[in-house]
Amino acid sequence: MITKLDIKKFKDLDLLSIKDLNQVTLISGKNNIGKTSILEAIFLLFNYKYSSLLVPILGNRFASNLPFNIVYNIPFDFAINGIFSNYDHTSDILISSDNDEVVLKVINTDQSFIQPNSNIRPNSIGGNSVIVKTDSLNIQYKQNGKEYFTAAASKNITQNAMYAPQFKNVDVLPKILTRTILINEFGELFKIDDSLFSPREQWVILEYNNIRTNYRDLLNKYLIPGLRLLNPKINNVELGVDPLNSQLQRIELILDGESRPLPLSSLGHGSKRLFNIIIGIITARDGILLIDEIENGIHYSIIKKMWELIFKLAKENNCQVIATTHSLEFAGYVVNLTPEEQDLFSFVNIERANGQLLCATYDSKQFKYSINNNVEIR
Repeated sequence: MITKLDIKKFKDLDLLSIKDLNQVTLISGKNNIGKTSILEAIFLLFNYKYSSLLVPILGNRFASNLPFNIVYNIPFDFAINGIFSNYDHTSDILISSDNDEVVLKVINTDQSFIQPNSNIRPNSIGGNSVIVKTDSLNIQYKQNGKEYFTAAASKNITQNAMYAPQFKNVDVLPKILTRTILINEFGELFKIDDSLFSPREQWVILEYNNIRTNYRDLLNKYLIPGLRLLNPKINNVELGVDPLNSQLQRIELILDGESRPLPLSSLGHGSKRLFNIIIGIITARDGILLIDEIENGIHYSIIKKMWELIFKLAKENNCQVIATTHSLEFAGYVVNLTPEEQDLFSFVNIERANGQLLCATYDSKQFKYSINNNVEIR
């Protein structure tokens, strides 16, 4: 679990420090204050091995679809511009937590360029190769001050200055790797692992299959009761075959009194979000689940039960949940939980004053006092 976060020159976060994060933390603030960027910074920090692939995706917010292959077909400058504050490549990006740190910087490095029809004299590396200077995005990851990973996504001079992400096998890994999963504002679950290039629509299915195999008791204990908050008739969850593509599977719900299963995709936005939150917490066991705009699609009548579910799941799976919200009313339901659950909670409010980001963290007692006494949170 991370308890503090420092971000410098990442996207719209010129300089931000957050302290006293808890097992369940809500981050609030006005539109365009940088809440989503905070989640993306954490996601980038703990998925450092694929950081050169994530940079253009997070920087340009290809959020409704995660087209990994597109990063090979976009210009270098467009790929990296979105992650730098004010598009200033001269300032390094720094993202750090309690023990982990990632630094991203643009450097000018040597690159071998082969000219098969060139008349130039072959140099020391042989053939008709020459060494030229070109920009690269250097990415360095450290844990407890020790460097574990360095990679450079380069400007490919042989392909019209396109972005060329670099993957590097990490021979010496940190003792602790924090698995981090992101649920975006549309309720879609993003994860980075060996199934990276499988169809995005199958990611949740892969995780559901894994949970069904290894943690089936948690499905019966949390998933089905959670879905019943939205539809009391839901009796079970199964995998079916996608009728449009027999090679793909889909999540299906078994309803009492219904002869045919109901595909999860046919239900409302809130059902998809709650399903992915439950799957996400179990999948991010001993890690972090990031949720953007957690209240989207959730009716006020189930908020308290939903919070109870999240706190119990987070504690049982040792998962830290960090979420953003626009709704103080949604956050306020936490004060109705048990004292033990409230002790796991913190609330972070972010404001901008005179061009600077200001951050205040409230523990559960301070937050409860503010809610119960109608004291402005700022």
